[in-house]
Amino acid sequence: MPILFLSYINFNSAKELLVKDVQEKLVSIITVDVSRIREAGTSQPLLASIASDYTDLGSTGEIIIAKRGPDGSVQYITPRRFEKLAVAKSSIISETLSNHESFLSGVTDYRGKPIVAVTRYISDLGLAVEAKMDIAEAYQPVNNLRDTIIVFSFVFLMVILMIALLFVHSITAPIINIVSVSKQVTAGDLSKRAAVLSNDEIGELATSFNKMISVLKELHEVLEKKFEERTKQLEVANKDLESFSYSVSHDLRAPLRAVDGFSKILIEDYSNKLDADGRHVVDTIRASTKQMGNLIDDLLSFSRLGRQEIKASDVDMTTLVKTVFDELKIINPARVIQFTCEDLPVAHADPALMRQVWANLLSNAIKFTNKKEIAVINVGSTTDKNNIVYFVKDNGVGFDMKYADKLFVVFQRLHSN
Repeated sequence: MPILFLSYINFNSAKELLVKDVQEKLVSIITVDVSRIREAGTSQPLLASIASDYTDLGSTGEIIIAKRGPDGSVQYITPRRFEKLAVAKSSIISETLSNHESFLSGVTDYRGKPIVAVTRYISDLGLAVEAKMDIAEAYQPVNNLRDTIIVFSFVFLMVILMIALLFVHSITAPIINIVSVSKQVTAGDLSKRAAVLSNDEIGELATSFNKMISVLKELHEVLEKKFEERTKQLEVANKDLESFSYSVSHDLRAPLRAVDGFSKILIEDYSNKLDADGRHVVDTIRASTKQMGNLIDDLLSFSRLGRQEIKASDVDMTTLVKTVFDELKIINPARVIQFTCEDLPVAHADPALMRQVWANLLSNAIKFTNKKEIAVINVGSTTDKNNIVYFVKDNGVGFDMKYADKLFVVFQRLHSN
């Protein structure tokens, strides 16, 4: 630490000397330039030559010469060196024209850059002169010294830190070993054991830790056996469910084929005896039987859903909703329903399953508004945290929100009709 303290003192001393040196340098430059300006008088070419002489001012320095205009504004004799980079008005020249001569450090110029500057006011000519350069360039030597001190301090601290870490590691090696083994056990490797490196309290801790791992391993083996048993039971249940689905589907298809066959006979043999409404009804029956067939296929697919990938595609939700509602309206001809459907965003889903979802929601909306003289049903969408939310609203009986968690539970009903 004494080395760091001495380095800090040397840095501050060097900075003070450099500030003084920069000030003397700028004073010397501006003194010469003031003398040259007096000789040039009002000669614009000579003043421009003086202002564009950046000798000893580096890559960021410049000489600025200005005067007051008739309206009191600041008028520069020649364009400033970095005029294209100007972003703000600088008050330095304006204050100098008020006979304020000074040495400035850390103020910003018309570019918004921190600078060091010396100003002079030539009263007999009414001219203000500013010699300046960026503070970063002016104080570059002391900044280099600062960087050297920082690097040296960092290296010194790293050496101390490494020594401390080695010392701590030599003391805490048994604990580090226990931590390492615990991470491997957490990852699932119950074969690992902590090394017992001493007979003290840490050694007792390692022994107890090893006993705990042994108990965990025994419990894990018991749970694995139970999991295997439950998995086998689930596989049997899934097979039974699939068999049931096949059986139900087969029993449903027989009457469905009959309905489809007889409706086909009506179309083929009696179409000339049916009016437009009759043909529309028969067409609807055939479309419904086809839809029922699709539902049976979907039932079989649903029974295998855990083993099959859902066939998702872009679904035109607006068209789908209107189609499903038209089908449901046909089978509820006596109902007066005021139905509206907003333009819904396209969804990426399984079309068949999504059709069934809308069929369930809309049929419930129609069902539970049956006591209303005019049923009002609205379908729309909102967004929630970048997710699209589709909704169905109706003026039906509704339900108590305290039972909301049971709404989508199988075999649960919140109303008797």
